[in-house]
Amino acid sequence: MTPIKNVLCPVDCSEGSKVALDYAVYVGKHFGATVHLLHGWIVAHHVRPDLSVWMEAHGQQPINEVIAQAAREETRQFVESLDEGARKLLTVHVLEGEPASLITDFAKQNHVDLIVMGTHGRTGLLHLALGSVAEKVVRLAECPVLTVRSSAKRH
Repeated sequence: MTPIKNVLCPVDCSEGSKVALDYAVYVGKHFGATVHLLHGWIVAHHVRPDLSVWMEAHGQQPINEVIAQAAREETRQFVESLDEGARKLLTVHVLEGEPASLITDFAKQNHVDLIVMGTHGRTGLLHLALGSVAEKVVRLAECPVLTVRSSAKRH
């Protein structure tokens, strides 16, 4: 068995992903591993790049920059809501990409030994999409994947 030195926990900053992160931090502490928190974002593919701007009072910005900024801020708030012990263990990444590919590519490139992720995150369409992301990651990842239901509680 390969020693666990790098754990990846993809999050969407929901309560469900916080439960999965609890497991990832527990594993990280137990094995002395680095826990990589990954929050991915993506601009819809059907938006033409030349039309992708955000208008504000002080001017316009490319929509991908606005979304990246919002994702970084959402991640910052999510991490700040964690206890100090968990925060010290994390290496935080906010990256653009299609979720399943982003997760599996990150895992491969960073020699991740274990992926810990929630089976569902947000509600509505995002809820359905995250479920399918977990399924894709389980199928495509080259390392073990631990999936955690949002209602799971660690004792």
